[in-house]
Amino acid sequence: MIIETDEFKKEDGTRCVVRVFFSDRNEWWIVDIKYKEKRQREWRYLEDSCRDLYEYRQLDMKERREYVNKVFADFIGKERVLWAYQNAWEKIRPKQIEG
Repeated sequence: MIIETDEFKKEDGTRCVVRVFFSDRNEWWIVDIKYKEKRQREWRYLEDSCRDLYEYRQLDMKERREYVNKVFADFIGKERVLWAYQNAWEKIRPKQIEG
């Protein structure tokens, strides 16, 4: 299941939404980051720009995932990566039933 976090703005004004994947085996990882720079109309996806790089295409599948995770952390910061996981969990966690 893919969960999109709440939209946030970086310091340079870029609007971002992190897409987090949650698997049946309770594994979490960031699938992609969609972003829109100032005065842009279309959303762009960060992983698409990574795929175009020659150094990315030289890596095997496991190394590609690590490379993309590093690019994500560099783009939004490690604190925002942790925030994204927490925000995704808040969206799908079971609600308390008052009785």
